[in-house]
Amino acid sequence: MDFKLIIDENIPNTVIKRLQQDNYELISIREVQKGMDDDEIIKLSRENQHAILTMDRDFGYLTYRL
Repeated sequence: MDFKLIIDENIPNTVIKRLQQDNYELISIREVQKGMDDDEIIKLSRENQHAILTMDRDFGYLTYRL
């Protein structure tokens, strides 16, 4: 699958496991650095050209601000 995702810490493990089973390319914030700032997650997303999967409502605002 060509869709690449950065998975925020607030996404349930069941969702992550399912995406892995479906062969999505994932970067899990839990594995990279727990507690990573939202700004750093957006930077990581841009550097790796991955979409962000999160349940945080403020990411849309932050994406346009940065």
